Amino acid sequence: MFEDLLLFMIVTLGNLVVWFLIRNLHLEKGSPTLILIKIVGIVGILIHELSHFFMCLITGVTPNGFHLSYSDQEGNITVSKTEQMTFLQGLLICIAPLLIASYIAYICVYVMFLTTLHIFIKVICGVVFVSILMHSRPSSADIHTFKETFSNDPTYSLYQIGLGIVSGIIIFLINLPLPYYLSFIHYLLIGVLYTVITYGVLALRRGVEYIMSKQNSYTPQAAGMSSSYRTRNKTQKPKREQLPRRQW
Repeated sequence: MFEDLLLFMIVTLGNLVVWFLIRNLHLEKGSPTLILIKIVGIVGILIHELSHFFMCLITGVTPNGFHLSYSDQEGNITVSKTEQMTFLQGLLICIAPLLIASYIAYICVYVMFLTTLHIFIKVICGVVFVSILMHSRPSSADIHTFKETFSNDPTYSLYQIGLGIVSGIIIFLINLPLPYYLSFIHYLLIGVLYTVITYGVLALRRGVEYIMSKQNSYTPQAAGMSSSYRTRNKTQKPKREQLPRRQW
């Protein structure tokens, strides 16, 4: 798992280095080099936005718009009802380009240097690798969405953070002996454990509320009443307060 964190750091650092070099080239508009950079860059933008798109689907958020612009070298995904997104959903969608692009970058490097595939395939992997370095970081709009989802419900957001940390520690202590190319399974297991704990706590809470409501509806006076009186004068059960249904 720590190897993945190192991979994410390397890709982020590579992004900073690539953009530092591009900004210091001082290319003129319409120059062949600038056109080449844009062609390579649009591949990275496509991967960036597709990462957001697929993470939206994975986390249960419905994307309703996909925009990609070659001339402006930008793209975006629009979603409906962002105010209903939880912090965890916002976080995963925000960092999706870094997570997914990092693994794609790893595959590209592996193909380029550790395989005997055709040189044409290696060149394509090289182009994809550079494009990923150009557009792997979360954008300012991504970070804004991430902050907004936290501020929508700070208490529940902190609960999600704590539960995520606990799930991660448990999976880390189990220490499954997986090869690096299967290390993503650790994160899937963290997600599964997080879901199990979340719905387990919710089920426990509802069970306790059900028992409490049963106890509150039973009184000694009601126990001594005749059945005919109880039939005519049924005690109305208090309405249970509906728990907010969250996806995560």
